[in-house]
Amino acid sequence: MKTLELKHIELNIKLNTKDEIFDFLATKMYSLARITSIDDFEKALLKREKEITTGIGEGIAIPHTKDISVLFPTLLYLRLDKPIDYDALDKLPVTDIFLIAMPNSYQKEHLEMLSKIATMLLEKKEALLKLTDKQEIFDLINTSIK
Repeated sequence: MKTLELKHIELNIKLNTKDEIFDFLATKMYSLARITSIDDFEKALLKREKEITTGIGEGIAIPHTKDISVLFPTLLYLRLDKPIDYDALDKLPVTDIFLIAMPNSYQKEHLEMLSKIATMLLEKKEALLKLTDKQEIFDLINTSIK
């Protein structure tokens, strides 16, 4: 299984709160057969979020976790239909979300994926945010994380 597939990209998602985002992410991961339990995965996301917000600023959040409930390394990308409060570091609302989910033992891969996403955002964020086609978004992200 690939870490990122076209079906891992969701655009114009109607959500209103951070809790709804986490619930959506967990449900999506379960529907993709990437996790064993919606509840366990959502708890892992919330536990990580309590350490420090994953809202990195400028409208971007990167919730991430390593957990026993994760079966396969996975990257999801969501674009919300409107900005929502996420308690981001810069206090600005969030519209774009990258979920990184790794099995518990994938410490190195987890850090590498975080690094690749951060680098992509530094170099290609403006281009990414202008794209509206799922395939083009997939291609840009996929090339950046290889």
